[in-house]
Amino acid sequence: MASYGSGGKYWNVGLHDQGRLSATNRQLRAILRLTGEDMRGYGLIRQQASEIIDKAIEERKERREGMNEMTSKMFAALVNRATDAANEAGDNWLLKNPLPQFAVFDPETNERVGVHGRMGHVWITWPPKNSKFRKWLEANLFDGQRNEIHLDHRHAERLELGLRVACETAAYNVLTQSGNIEGLKLYAQAEQDSVAA
Repeated sequence: MASYGSGGKYWNVGLHDQGRLSATNRQLRAILRLTGEDMRGYGLIRQQASEIIDKAIEERKERREGMNEMTSKMFAALVNRATDAANEAGDNWLLKNPLPQFAVFDPETNERVGVHGRMGHVWITWPPKNSKFRKWLEANLFDGQRNEIHLDHRHAERLELGLRVACETAAYNVLTQSGNIEGLKLYAQAEQDSVAA
C-alpha cells in the first residue's frame, strides 16, 4: 500500500521507498550550509543526502569538541602564565623588602613567622556565570568557593598586603590582557591591626 498522502503515484514505479526519491531542496540547502558544497547537480537521492548531512553534523560536533579541548588548553596555559607572573612579581617584592618588620604566631607550625609589611588579603574575583573561563575554572580549579580565583603561586599563603598586591596584580594583568577573559576584578583589604610594632 502507498504511504499516506502519496496518492499511490510512486507505488507503481517501484518508489514506495521514499529514500530513493530525489533529494529535497531543503536537504540540498542543508548540505550547502554544513559543507559549503553546492550539490544541486549531483543527482542525489534523499537517502544519500541524509547520509551526507548526518556525516557533516558529526564532523561539526567533533570540530566543536576539538575546539573545547583547544579552549581548555588555552585557559590552562593562561593560568600557568598568570602563576609565573605572580611568582616573579612576588620574588621581586621580597628582594625590595628583605627584612621582617614584625612577627606573628602561626598556630599550624607553633612558631613565630616574620612578616615583611602590613598584612592584608588580595583576590581576583570569579568571572561572570555565563563565561567560558568560569566553566573552565569550575571544572579545573574549583576549591569550594566562588568568590576568588586561587592561583598556586609561591607566595599564595603569605600574609603581606604589598606582596599579595604585587602577585595578584601581575596575575590579573596576564588574565585580562589576553583578550579572552572579561569581568574579572581585583580587590585588596588591609588588616587594621597589622602595623609594625
